Amino acid sequence: MSELIELIPRDVPGDEEGLVSYLSQLVEQAKRVAASHANATLTIRNWLIGRAINTNILQNTRADYGRQIVATVSQQLTERFGPGLDRLTVFRMVQFAQLYPDG
Repeated sequence: MSELIELIPRDVPGDEEGLVSYLSQLVEQAKRVAASHANATLTIRNWLIGRAINTNILQNTRADYGRQIVATVSQQLTERFGPGLDRLTVFRMVQFAQLYPDG
């Protein structure tokens, strides 16, 4: 939120053209801030999902069991939340957590 407030001039122009320009800057900056926060949140979510599966379920067990768990979990998540958490995506989350184990 502070990123939005800091970059927008405090004085609102009194003329219509200046007001539209000011509001346009506000909208564009808000979009950039929202996208940045959403990306950071999704990255953390993905790492936490991967870490939870890897640490609490897989515990470095054999590959066949891991594939089965990822397939089952991804199917249940897809049923609950819709597309975007398919088997390959969840598998990549596990890989992400393995690559960065300390977050």
